[in-house]
Amino acid sequence: MESGWPRVRWVTTITGGVLAVAAVLGVLLAGEAARAGVAVGIALALTTTAPLAVADRFPCSVAALSAVSAGLATALGYGDGLSGIATLFAVGLAATRLEPRTAVALGMGVTLALVGGLFLAPGARPPAASFASNAAVVGLATLAGAAWRAQRRHATELEAHAAELEGLRDIQTREAIAREHLRVAREVHDVVGHALAGITLHARVAERHLSPDAEPAATSLADIAALASSALAETREVVDRMRSGHESPLLRPASRIDDLDELVAGLRSADLTIDLRRTGDVGAVPTLVQAAAFRIVQESLSNVARHATPATATVTVARSHDRLEIEIVDDGRRTRSAAGPPTGHGLRGMQERAVGLGGTFDAAPRPAGGWRVRATLPLGQAA
Repeated sequence: MESGWPRVRWVTTITGGVLAVAAVLGVLLAGEAARAGVAVGIALALTTTAPLAVADRFPCSVAALSAVSAGLATALGYGDGLSGIATLFAVGLAATRLEPRTAVALGMGVTLALVGGLFLAPGARPPAASFASNAAVVGLATLAGAAWRAQRRHATELEAHAAELEGLRDIQTREAIAREHLRVAREVHDVVGHALAGITLHARVAERHLSPDAEPAATSLADIAALASSALAETREVVDRMRSGHESPLLRPASRIDDLDELVAGLRSADLTIDLRRTGDVGAVPTLVQAAAFRIVQESLSNVARHATPATATVTVARSHDRLEIEIVDDGRRTRSAAGPPTGHGLRGMQERAVGLGGTFDAAPRPAGGWRVRATLPLGQAA
């Protein structure tokens, strides 16, 4: 209910000023002014109207002062209607701030003050209708203020109820997302996890049955088993995070640029030669940028290993003042199925990582053969 009061303050200030000026002019122009003195009339006019300027802060006091001053003005022959308007305005404003019982008591007191002024006027014999009319207009002013107060309270309750419903809807949305996370986690565990476990098992069985002179094949099978085991461990970590229902920290630190040595060592083979180059202080790059750079390099080299061997790939990671530049270039020939535009999620995922950090991403075939992947990741305030 307090949010509308700054606007009410302007209204009461302007109304009080206008009525005060009009009331003073009325006293100066009234022929009765000389009977009690112009100074007394002006004082009563000001005490009836001017306090409206602070009625938003002292509603009860202003209504009482205005009513008493209006009654005295009437008793001394200065009643001109403006004092009554100011009093009714003060009563209605006070009713917007008071409990119903207090507002009714205030209205009764104001009515007595106004009617008392009629009875105290020299030679006045007001009829009973005067009391009824004063009581009616004061009651209407009180009722109007109380109705406005009830409307504001109802609006506040509706706003609170709407906020509560919005909160419940957010909870339902989060619960639905959590259920979907659990479903996806089960699918990932059942499909990818079991497949990786099977790859690891069969690679190790094949390694044991190779002849002693088949060292290159044994090395490749050992690499396959190691990569599958690592991927299986990462898959289980992601599944555990999804099942937890909240963004818990990773079970192990996020991948960094220094981890590229291990990644490259695991992918090198007789069919894939990889040259890794790093320039600048890449160790001071923010963690999120390092993790994105690692995943972009990882996905690019995986694409080369799957679709373009035999090949030679060159990985360049260069840090400038405000950005990290990544380039992966290979000279391999894609198979017929991979020669056209890529249709999987690998390139899209790399682009989303780069754009998500405010960077750029580009991947395209090279005129001389092979592919080139380039990404620029801004370092932001951490640079």
